[in-house]
Amino acid sequence: MSLYPPTHPSIRASLSRVTTSAARLIPASELTLTVHPDTIAIDGKIPAKSDPAVGELADLLHERLIGELTVERAAAPEDWHALLLLLSRAPDELIGEGGIGKAWAATGRGHFDIREIDYAEVLRERAGG
Repeated sequence: MSLYPPTHPSIRASLSRVTTSAARLIPASELTLTVHPDTIAIDGKIPAKSDPAVGELADLLHERLIGELTVERAAAPEDWHALLLLLSRAPDELIGEGGIGKAWAATGRGHFDIREIDYAEVLRERAGG
């Protein structure tokens, strides 16, 4: 995606397919994906069967410290392009720049809400404080 501008015909066609498919699959105004290390729960439901593609996506999102991703049905191709460009970046690079949430906010795009995993908070919860 980063080698071609968003106006390239192949990129435009791919983004159009992603946008159309997502809008068709999101039953209401939004859909929440909860990211686990090896799977994704969709609106709280884990897939009945293991799927390697779901596992790969979960791994990609988890590496970038995404704990939850809410996708609005109204997401435009430009929103998807911005998100996919961020996901193509190395996790260490994103984390070093303040995290994917900060990077997403800097795009100025909408229709996605990214909730990052805060390991300091997780450790505090496990320690009882």
